[in-house]
Amino acid sequence: MFDMISLIGKYEVNLDFHNKYILIKQNNNIIYFIRFNDIISKFYRIANTLQELDRGPVGLALRLEACNDWTATVSPKLTGSGWIVDYGQRKIIAARCLNGSCILAERCVMPDIYYLDNKTYDGEVLAALTSLRLVEF
Repeated sequence: MFDMISLIGKYEVNLDFHNKYILIKQNNNIIYFIRFNDIISKFYRIANTLQELDRGPVGLALRLEACNDWTATVSPKLTGSGWIVDYGQRKIIAARCLNGSCILAERCVMPDIYYLDNKTYDGEVLAALTSLRLVEF
């Protein structure tokens, strides 16, 4: 067990190598729990998300060019599987993007959005730490 401190608060992190889980608590309340296969990868994503939260909005800032129901066109034109963070609606939305065209797990988003690469950040961790609603496919 050890503590992680960021500008958004102090977190107690428990690593159980026998049962293979990571548990994050804040004020004695469990806010995130995950089983892991690769401890280094999972822990890096949690630490990276906390570090980025210290700097303000997390992720790559995007400009929304168009939003039609379950699709959005964004700039810069990105390709990948990840999360769209919509701080205006307080949601983290699963997204699949190809050359700037994204399919979203929820209808239209606000103009100011951020993209989280699924390989770098953990949308579930961010949702737990910031109390944003997670919308998955």
